[in-house]
Amino acid sequence: MAVENEMEDSTRPPTSLNNQAFETVRAVNQQGVGDQDAVLASIASQAMVQSCSLALQDAVDHLRRVQILAEAANARGLADLAAGKSDGAAVIDAANGSVTAAAASLSEIGENVIALIERLERRGPSEGKD
Repeated sequence: MAVENEMEDSTRPPTSLNNQAFETVRAVNQQGVGDQDAVLASIASQAMVQSCSLALQDAVDHLRRVQILAEAANARGLADLAAGKSDGAAVIDAANGSVTAAAASLSEIGENVIALIERLERRGPSEGKD
């Protein structure tokens, strides 16, 4: 009985989703036949932009984690200062320095991502290699 259902399903007319998928594949195939270099360059560009996006997300996550740790370290440093311990100021300075370094790293990654995307836009999808 399961075989009969499978055969019945294969004889049904395609749904609109199937037609959309078919048209998309047909359009990509036609474009690939016409200009394979452009298709490959577009795929490479999409992969680079996705990698840039992940790098930015990772840098933001890193900054967020460093800020959380710095807040805890600042609280500990202030508690040490209040208790008369002399190393509290060093703990606070180290925590603030780590946040500054993480923010600088995020800024540098952001600038590199912007430069790469601008370079990709100038190059265009139909231009092959550098």
